[in-house]
Amino acid sequence: MAHVIIFADRAAAYSGQDHLVTDPLALRAGDAFPDELFPPVGS
Repeated sequence: MAHVIIFADRAAAYSGQDHLVTDPLALRAGDAFPDELFPPVGS
C-alpha cells in the first residue's frame, strides 16, 4: 500500500496523459481537477 499527496496549482488543467490517479476520473484534456478529490490548499 502506498499513500500519495499531490499538490498542484489551482489553475492547473489535466493534460490528457494516462496516469493511474487520473485514469478513473474520465477527465478530458483541459479539464480542471475536481475540488472534492484535489482540494485547494490555503488561499
